[in-house]
Amino acid sequence: MLFQKINQSDADKVFVTCKNGSTSRIAVGTPVCFDTLTDANGNTVILASTVGLRLFAGIVADRIMGTSGQPDQYQKVQCYGWNNAIMMGATTVTPGIAMQVGNALTYMRPAILHGASTAEDIDETYAYVVAGTTYNTPSATYISTVLGFIRAM
Repeated sequence: MLFQKINQSDADKVFVTCKNGSTSRIAVGTPVCFDTLTDANGNTVILASTVGLRLFAGIVADRIMGTSGQPDQYQKVQCYGWNNAIMMGATTVTPGIAMQVGNALTYMRPAILHGASTAEDIDETYAYVVAGTTYNTPSATYISTVLGFIRAM
């Protein structure tokens, strides 16, 4: 783990070094989950799937994660603190709204409250990101990067 505080006035941030276990590159700002099927070693992450939604690792930070064999396969994943480049997909989000990752999504969305009808309709308890800004888009499929607070430790 890497604990970062450059200046006294900077917000605290915590990162873990993770390996991309997906078959494609993973963009900065993308939420990732720990892999429990292919490479369950505690540092391999994949894009969200139904098996990993409760094992949210954090948000890919700094650089795109390369695929297997590429020198940038290992990258920092932010697991705590403010981040101004979290991928969000929703029509309206206001500060303080809990966000969660959904099955096969590359972005966060508003948490579903007590609607456990499918594997991805998890309780707000599993919402590890809180929106830090107002976010309005023309449709629920529009993806943008916004400010939010990550608490996946």
